[in-house]
Amino acid sequence: MRFPSFRHGTLPAVAIAVGAMVLITGAGLASADPAFTDAHAVNGLATLNADGTATIDDMSCSSNGNCGAIGTYLDSSRLTQGFVVNETSGVWGTAQPIPGLSGLNAGGAVGDLLFISCPASGDCGAGGYYTDASVNHQVFLVDETNGSWGTAIELPRSGSLPINLPADLASIACPSAGNCVAGGFYLDGTQQHTQSWVASEASGSWSGAVELAGTGTLNQGILGTLVSIACPASGSCNAVGVYTDASNRAQVYVDSQVAGTWGSAATLPGLVALNSGGSALPSSIACSSVGRCAIAGGYTLTGGAVEAFVADEVGGVWASAQEIPGSAALNTGGDAVVASLACPGDGSCEAVGYYSDTTKTSQVLVASESGGVWGSAAEMPGSAQLNAGNFATAGSVSCVGVGDCRAVGEYTDSSNNSQAFVSTETGGAWSGTAEAAGSAALNTQGLAGLNVVSCTADGACSAGGQYKDSSGSTQAMILDASSAPASKPGPPVARGTSHSKGKVTVTVHDASNGGSPITSYQYSLNGGAWRTGSTGSGSFVVSHLKSKSKVHLRVRAVNEVGVSGSSASFTVKVR
Repeated sequence: MRFPSFRHGTLPAVAIAVGAMVLITGAGLASADPAFTDAHAVNGLATLNADGTATIDDMSCSSNGNCGAIGTYLDSSRLTQGFVVNETSGVWGTAQPIPGLSGLNAGGAVGDLLFISCPASGDCGAGGYYTDASVNHQVFLVDETNGSWGTAIELPRSGSLPINLPADLASIACPSAGNCVAGGFYLDGTQQHTQSWVASEASGSWSGAVELAGTGTLNQGILGTLVSIACPASGSCNAVGVYTDASNRAQVYVDSQVAGTWGSAATLPGLVALNSGGSALPSSIACSSVGRCAIAGGYTLTGGAVEAFVADEVGGVWASAQEIPGSAALNTGGDAVVASLACPGDGSCEAVGYYSDTTKTSQVLVASESGGVWGSAAEMPGSAQLNAGNFATAGSVSCVGVGDCRAVGEYTDSSNNSQAFVSTETGGAWSGTAEAAGSAALNTQGLAGLNVVSCTADGACSAGGQYKDSSGSTQAMILDASSAPASKPGPPVARGTSHSKGKVTVTVHDASNGGSPITSYQYSLNGGAWRTGSTGSGSFVVSHLKSKSKVHLRVRAVNEVGVSGSSASFTVKVR
């Protein structure tokens, strides 16, 4: 995602252009650090891209080697169309036009920010906007089910949102197959103001879009839009957006969905006081679990300088927004924004974006949260050395696990050409910023960048963007990184304790996951058959045992590859 500067456009234009990076990653540990292989062109896209302008807008990976990507291209009639492409078992397929979209797209201009969310291999939800016969923006939605893409549909509307009102999509999140939430903005029919909408999909069927509760009351000015959605579980989502208050100052709102029902949007605590310049805008929201989320973005000071903020939700309650520690000291040029956020664990997040130095050169910004405390913002290590021109930014971040993340973006070289980069975090330390492997060989005309990266808990990442080839055409590219292939877990180390009558608590102290998250633990009692003791948790209870007896237990671990060997047998005296 490319996040525009507050200083280079009106607020409505900024809000429309902001994409929603909904990056929810697991906290599992990979068996090896994934390294990106050389960039490659998207299979089959050059044939579709007859007029030479294509890019990947968004990407979502559900597991190692299983991803979906979405983007745009120009056809032979110079009409902007949308495409999708899937990776299955580590192999990228051929790009295909989004089924049914060209029939909807009577105005010939699919939006340049499309979105995709893939909760499982071959199961994705996606969307964006197209232009109708009146050249108004309208939202389309499309699902992939069991590896096959369905036909794009126009966003269903409720009675309060008539079908003819122009609308845009800003975010989509799918916590499980066929169950998604989407949102954005529409142009109301009376005031010609934009308002926030939200819609839900259940079992593959979309409900009619409605105005997000409470946003119409907050939005007293010209601009209101939902910007980003994150859903850590079905029926449990968080949304962040922007509204204009009675003084026509842009402020940030938050809202939560509980058990499938949205509450009433409320102003993000603390940000109004920071936002003395009256132009605040969130870039993304990320959640590690239900009730544990974070928001990041930018706000303005009275003199017009733009500063970066973050805010955390703990236990379902939003704490006050804060300026990222140390960001103002970096930001001597007065333009700092977080563009993307990833939270692989509760209280553990990574934020990336850009800041402006004393020479007004944009540099890559990174900030990390550990234990619920945000550390000081820093220049991304190695990025300034690459950035011999005057612009660099990280547009996307995603994580394999806590302290193990990847960020991507673009920089300008000594010839003022745009190039793509990848930054790597391992063991909680960022390092290794480098030109994206193989991108220079593709990018012969000097216009490359990576817009999105998506990582999975089982040790893989993929990134997408664009480059300009020798003919001057802009083409889409993909990079992939995989860890060593996953294997069965190693035999666990376990012990048991009897705390109450007839019950033994078994605790697993150590279990190598083989590079794939452990899904369950099994136990054998007194040499008997193996039974499931827990689904992923490191402890479980064996009950209905004879009091005052001794029992002999063994434990083994299970991941998606298979079952481990047995632990050593251990004996517990039952109370």
